[in-house]
Amino acid sequence: MKHKIVFLQAALRNSHFIKRVLSLRDGGFDIKVYGFERDNENANFFPKDISVEIIGYMTNGKNYLSRLSTLQQGLNKVFIENPDAIFYATTFDIGFFCWKANRPYIYEISDFVYVNFPVILHPIFRFFDRILVKKSKATVLTSEGFHQYLFKRNNIAPNILFLPNKLNKQVENIKRESLQTENEKSLNFSFIGLYRYPNTILRFARIIGEYFPYYTFHFWGNGELKNEIQALTYKYPNIIEHGPFKNPDDLPTIYAKTDLVIACYDTSTINERIAEPNKLYEALFFCKPIIVSKHTYLAEKVELLQCGYAIDPFNDEAIVTFIKQISKEKLKAISQHISRIDSKLLIDDPKQLYHAIQNYFASDTVLHKF
Repeated sequence: MKHKIVFLQAALRNSHFIKRVLSLRDGGFDIKVYGFERDNENANFFPKDISVEIIGYMTNGKNYLSRLSTLQQGLNKVFIENPDAIFYATTFDIGFFCWKANRPYIYEISDFVYVNFPVILHPIFRFFDRILVKKSKATVLTSEGFHQYLFKRNNIAPNILFLPNKLNKQVENIKRESLQTENEKSLNFSFIGLYRYPNTILRFARIIGEYFPYYTFHFWGNGELKNEIQALTYKYPNIIEHGPFKNPDDLPTIYAKTDLVIACYDTSTINERIAEPNKLYEALFFCKPIIVSKHTYLAEKVELLQCGYAIDPFNDEAIVTFIKQISKEKLKAISQHISRIDSKLLIDDPKQLYHAIQNYFASDTVLHKF
């Protein structure tokens, strides 16, 4: 008999959790997905063999307390319908309701939503987050920086797994090629993903448009800044907005038109300072140099791997100076260095998660030593 896992998603078309669902299905588990539709969704969908049920709709920017009420109503129904399942909580609030309902759950942390709340509340939320980790059957962290933020110590509990947001295994047969710039006078910069960060990403794009007309800046994705981005495309002919894409199907096309990946996120919030985003692994797989923000965990990884640059993305002059010193030969050298990294290290491998879930169903208990 297949063991049942119920995925609980706050955003149904999140490509990261679609990948997680498919990997567990391929691991032999019986999967059911419940979730919420959101504004500005991307083009990602579950395949038809995955059972998906929409349990509500959430407007982006909705008051958090109102969101909790919507969540609780939807989840109560799910708990009643699935008495023998283990639940996969994809956000803090979903994990909280699983814990309060005394349901067995796996908890995945891919960001901390509460760091956007007033600072005085952070210790309270962090206290409960530690409880959710402790009481989980397994907790998946997509960045080691998250563990440092939560626990401030090096010893790692046995139920904690580090699974960075690597690529879907669908790409494993794609041929990797190092950077080849056919036109030595042009470069293609790309931002790929949810349209955010007006103080850094849009700043970088505007500077390309204003000062470097022989270079091109591409936006691939969707989000609340779509109107602002389209305004830039009207003003600067070398800024292009392509719209939503399907991950991972469209990635080869996108990266074939990309020379440098722009991932210099706004570091004014904690998440961006400690995250290990999937853009790192995409850039590595497709052998493209990546540009990130200084003083971040991501910058440390880029320096360690020698796969790109860390800059100050808040300063116009610093961005202009950086772009002026870009060397095509240096970019090619970085790309060739990246191409030597074993592709197996860049593709999602959920075996640790398989074992944690199998152990739960085998023993129905997990020891926690905090």
